Amino acid sequence: MTSSRIQAHQFWCAFFVSLPYTKKQITMKVTTQDYTTEIKGLGKVIIPKGTRTTHQTADGKDEKYNFVDDFSWYKPELKGYARKMELHDMEHRGVNIPKEYVAEIITHKEWVKSEIPFSKFCTEPSEIDEDVFWHFLEALPPSYQKNGLFCCGEPYKYSKDDKPMYMSFTEIDKRFFYLGICTIIQAKEESLKTDKRIYNQERKNTISELEAIKKNH
Repeated sequence: MTSSRIQAHQFWCAFFVSLPYTKKQITMKVTTQDYTTEIKGLGKVIIPKGTRTTHQTADGKDEKYNFVDDFSWYKPELKGYARKMELHDMEHRGVNIPKEYVAEIITHKEWVKSEIPFSKFCTEPSEIDEDVFWHFLEALPPSYQKNGLFCCGEPYKYSKDDKPMYMSFTEIDKRFFYLGICTIIQAKEESLKTDKRIYNQERKNTISELEAIKKNH
């Protein structure tokens, strides 16, 4: 990258950091791993990881429910009337996903729409979509990158002992996370903690599924 492009990037980073925080952070909920369920007339259906969900019910929004909000993944080979019939019950009765399989993520679309600098839009470590991850990875060559973890190319600020701190991100099992503003050592530690938390939750969900299968048989 040429020096003029780097200077331009630094200018716009400084400009956006100076913008006031004026709008509420907006998130989207998606499934964090595959979820298997029985649907009347269709049998066993696997809801894939990354499927968008909603709290919307026939009576308004209810946060106790996480209904599937996107069925584009279901049998894309089916067309016309045959597809419409198979989707009818799922769309009208709803497919509820247990909360343990759902997480809020920050989306690139809503962040850009907000016109708020990312560090103020997302003020704490959060799950993000892939577009946010690649936006920052491609902005400048990272100062550190290894095993899915990277720290942005320019320090955001410096610690009390004068160590550079960077906006830091990681990819774990095709999920993407903003780790906050960290030193490189802190970013490594936060990435490991996040990896462990995901593993423990997915293991817990798998055990619950196996117990449910045994109970039904």
